[in-house]
Amino acid sequence: MDTYEKLKQNKELRLSAIRRGDDQSPYYLYTQADIHLQWAITRVKFEDYFQAVMEIKRAFSLLSKNEELFPDFMPNKKNLGLLHALIGTVPDQYRWGVKLLGMSGTIAQGRSEIEEVLSYARSNDFVFRDEAYVMYAYLLLHLENKGEEAGR
Repeated sequence: MDTYEKLKQNKELRLSAIRRGDDQSPYYLYTQADIHLQWAITRVKFEDYFQAVMEIKRAFSLLSKNEELFPDFMPNKKNLGLLHALIGTVPDQYRWGVKLLGMSGTIAQGRSEIEEVLSYARSNDFVFRDEAYVMYAYLLLHLENKGEEAGR
């Protein structure tokens, strides 16, 4: 069994363990969504594109529900900001597929959400501060072609 197959099994074990946790915590849905988001990236690397899209859909749904329950939870905004920006890059001729999956977003929306997270991180002890800065730089460099601004 190769590493990819073995780790896929571990994913389900981890999700099962999280689902036994406190479903009133803002981290309950967030951590599940984060695992799906990380797996989407992994699946793209291994050219498992259909499953990558399904992982993104799961992450988006969980994060959207968590946003309704905990609107001020900054880790959630960080990941939703990234997803909204990425969804905003989908070409017009494929937007129907994104809508069919129940997802929406724009680059501007994602940028605004990540900027809100960064503003929060400047005045609060935020464990995901560095990750948010990396996401913001990625958004500026690769989605908005603003390399000089990303370097600041």
